[in-house]
Order: sequence, then C-alpha cells, then structure tokens
Amino acid sequence: MNKIVLVHGAWLGAWCWKGVASELRKAGREVVVPELPGHGDDQTPLEKISLDAYVDTVAAALGDHAAKSIVVGHSMAGIVLSFLAERLPARIEKLIYVSAYLLQDGENITQVSMAATDSLVGPNMVPAADWSTIGIKPDGLKEVFAADAPDAVIAELRKRARPEPSGPFNAPVSVTPARFGSVSRFYIKTLNDRAVTPALQDAMLAKTPCDRVVSLSTSHTPFFANPVGLTAKIIDLSNS
Repeated sequence: MNKIVLVHGAWLGAWCWKGVASELRKAGREVVVPELPGHGDDQTPLEKISLDAYVDTVAAALGDHAAKSIVVGHSMAGIVLSFLAERLPARIEKLIYVSAYLLQDGENITQVSMAATDSLVGPNMVPAADWSTIGIKPDGLKEVFAADAPDAVIAELRKRARPEPSGPFNAPVSVTPARFGSVSRFYIKTLNDRAVTPALQDAMLAKTPCDRVVSLSTSHTPFFANPVGLTAKIIDLSNS
C-alpha cells in the first residue's frame, strides 16, 4: 500500500496529526508526518522560510525509493501539495486536500482568502510590525479554528500556536496541466469551517475540480474534532 504523508497547515505543526496518524497506523498504513520549517518544534530562522523550503521538506518525506505516496494537506498546506505535484508528479499517487487552499496558476493565499468575507481569520490576525509574521489572538484560536474540539486540545493549541511566516502566503502558485494536472486529487470539505469557509472551498473547487469531494461536519480542524471520521475519509479516498 502507498505511504501516506500528512502535511499540517498554518499556525500548527506535525503534532496536530497525532490522532489521525495513530488511527492510520492501526489500520496498517505507513505514515510520515513532516514538520514544516518554522512550525511546531522546528527552529528554522525566519529568513530561510519559504514555500520552496516547505516543498523541499515534504519532498524529503517521500523518501528516495520509487514507490508513489499519497499526500494529505490541511489548509495552507494545499499550496505545498500543488507545488509538490508540479515538481514531482511521478512520485505522487494522489493528493488529498483537507479544508485546504486549492489554487490556480498565479494565485496566492493572501489574494484568494480576501474573498472569504465570512472568515474569522482576518478579524483575529495579529501581524508583526513589518508583516513578516502573522499571529492569531489567543482568545480567538478556538472560535476561528476549533470550536468543536475538546478543551484539552484547545489548551494545547493555545500553548503551541506560533506566529506564521507570511512569505508563503504571498507566494504565487505555479502549476501546469501537464504536471500538477496529471495527479489525481481529492477534497475533504469541512462544513462548519470559520477559517477556510465552505463558500471559499466551493469557489476553489468550482475553478479547480477534484476527482471526488467528500464532507465532514466539523470546524476547520477535523483532526481535532473527529480524528476517527477524518481517518475513515482518508482511507476511503486512498482506496478510490
């Protein structure tokens, strides 16, 4: 069976996937969970953090053998998946976007997210003076990302959340039909999402259709609210 690579999104780290990774391993799947530069416990200096660095990290997680991997990305990691597929289409069996940014050639997250006027991210952002990083108000983390998560998870989120490097948000996606377009892609919608809202997810899917779209009735972080349900969706799409 194909290895599954789980890629976290903004303001999070590899730690957010621990419940899903555990469930996938119970199901007999090989799982790798990379830590993107400047996230979780990684201490990469801000000046060395870029979208290319994110893609390099996930590319390394694919390993050096010829077998293809299934790559799952949450939120901001959607652009990492798309760039990875453009760079290494022959190494990827499937892309699975989880409430993730699915952008067209030339778009960036900052530009596309502005259309989500119903998102709570903007009102809760705390930018650095030079906009090099963007934080989220601690009191807003639950409402923005994880309104349906257990209290213990919210406490961990507030403890671990770090200001997000803003450079990758502004990096335009560069994808082509011949490379990115050759990789099968799937999408897991989050119907109660207040960050990458359902309206924004639908708008992205209308422009960049996927082979199959499924839904979960959760907030932006289904790995917190319903790790068993999310795992089932990942396995189902992996077997499609």
